[in-house]
Amino acid sequence: MRRSFFWKIYLSYAALVVVSATVIGALVLGNLREGALRELRANLANNVRLIAAMEGANPEHLWSPQLPRHLEEVARDTGLHLLLAFANGRPIAAAPAGYVPDAGTDLLAQPEFAAARRREFGEHTRSLAPGGPPFLLIAMPILHEYEIIGYVRAGLPLTTLADRQDALRHRVLAGASLNALLALGLGFLVARHVTRPLARISEVCRRLASGRLDQRIRLRRQDEIGVVADTIDRMADEVQRRVAAETRERQRLAALLAVMADGVVAVSARETVAYLNGVAARLLGLDPERPIGRPVDAVLPTGPVRDAYVEARTTGRRVRREVRLPGTGQDHILHLDATSLRDHDGGPFGVLIVLHDLTEIRRLEEVRRTFSANVSHELKTPLTAIGALIDALLEDEGMHAGTQRRFLRKIRDQNERLVRLVHDLLIISRLESEESVLALEPVDLAATVRECGHTFAEIAAQKRLTYQVDVPDQPLLIRGNTEAVSLIVNNLLHNAINHTPEGGSVTLTLAVEHDVARVDVIDTGVGIPPEHQERIFERFYRVDPSRARSAGGAGLGLSIVKHLAQVLSARLDLESEVGHGTRFTVRFPLPRSDGTDDAKE
Repeated sequence: MRRSFFWKIYLSYAALVVVSATVIGALVLGNLREGALRELRANLANNVRLIAAMEGANPEHLWSPQLPRHLEEVARDTGLHLLLAFANGRPIAAAPAGYVPDAGTDLLAQPEFAAARRREFGEHTRSLAPGGPPFLLIAMPILHEYEIIGYVRAGLPLTTLADRQDALRHRVLAGASLNALLALGLGFLVARHVTRPLARISEVCRRLASGRLDQRIRLRRQDEIGVVADTIDRMADEVQRRVAAETRERQRLAALLAVMADGVVAVSARETVAYLNGVAARLLGLDPERPIGRPVDAVLPTGPVRDAYVEARTTGRRVRREVRLPGTGQDHILHLDATSLRDHDGGPFGVLIVLHDLTEIRRLEEVRRTFSANVSHELKTPLTAIGALIDALLEDEGMHAGTQRRFLRKIRDQNERLVRLVHDLLIISRLESEESVLALEPVDLAATVRECGHTFAEIAAQKRLTYQVDVPDQPLLIRGNTEAVSLIVNNLLHNAINHTPEGGSVTLTLAVEHDVARVDVIDTGVGIPPEHQERIFERFYRVDPSRARSAGGAGLGLSIVKHLAQVLSARLDLESEVGHGTRFTVRFPLPRSDGTDDAKE
């Protein structure tokens, strides 16, 4: 377990205090022991000198019968063991009485007396009795008129010294322990005072490292620790500012990439997907979230995008090519641009892949080519016919008048076909123009539909069709455009009459259904096969091209109906069965009581 900085400091300080107290205590105790021994020796020597001086001044006292009692009192008062002896070494008296030497003991041979005999200060340590405690013994000669008349010896058992040393040791240990405890307590406070801001700094730094950039130390100190704390706070402010700026920039970049029409895939130097926007995910058939952080080999295992990425990463060159990817319903045609990204030192740190979807562009190009071919063909047929008829009239000057009229009628019919084609093309061009805006106004749908129905009554009669118009007499207002509504109904009626054989029927109805006005054009014609119903509203599309041309149609009418219905926010539906007929239904939104209509909402 990691130990805190406080305990490191405090335990080191405590060890230093304990070692210092132990060393100092040992030194003090040693000095006190030596001092006590010196004091004991000096006290013992002073007593010996005093007794020697007293006895030397009064030599007759050595033979006094009161000497033993007097010596016993002195020994009791001083706690010493005393011994008086004559100059020849014969004991005179001793106190306490139990320590009188044996009669045969040669005192002068003992080291302390030997030194005293030489008029020196004799000192020796030994036991006075077998098995007894050791004594510190000091002996001096008793002088009278510079002659030795006797000796005095004083002794003190060393157990007394040991007791004093024990008492000193206890006092020293008690004092050292007390001082150590005080020092440890003071050290605890000092260490806590020093390490508490460090602990705060450590905790804040840990939070900053975990991403909590709002954390600050905020110490109000003027020392080095305060400088460190203030520096870290200012550094955290700068880091937070830079991270916030980078986050905003990253969000702006992510938002920009998210709304781009192109797909963007960023691969890191570790060959993992670092970014993938929604367009790229759609084009590649991936989940936008799951590939992030995954190896690129797992996200793009094979295919042209994978090949371009490998080439850009290995060669360092920019790779551009057009590729085709399988998709749902249809393939995607993409312009792929893979670029190897380099850092300031020129080292690779990833690959950026941009996918531009060309599918719609290629489809429109195909539509344009088809449209151009269809228009050319539709124009060429009547023009060729007109040219051939005119050549026939010019070359045969004697042509019968009836034949001439028949040729002229055919020229007129082909001319009308050209006029209708050009008119339809102009309408489609105007509807698809971004600058063209259809003016919307209140329109009486009933009157408009009724007028269109009456227009085709004669044509239906010429073709021997049963023709019915069921439109209510009362006005029915919608927000639309009279010309646009007329074009829708006229084209549907024209289409129904042209594709209904003689003896069939065509019906035009108008009714209110909930919040819409429903216009139905129903015929009993040949019908439209299911496989053609999805494409019937495309320009120049015909179910039976030969029959359509013979009927004078260019395949633009239903395309115009679809565009106009979208402009008027109307819904166009188709129901058809081969051999039974077709129903086209247009539902126009009715205005609400507040003047708005459902389509706008």
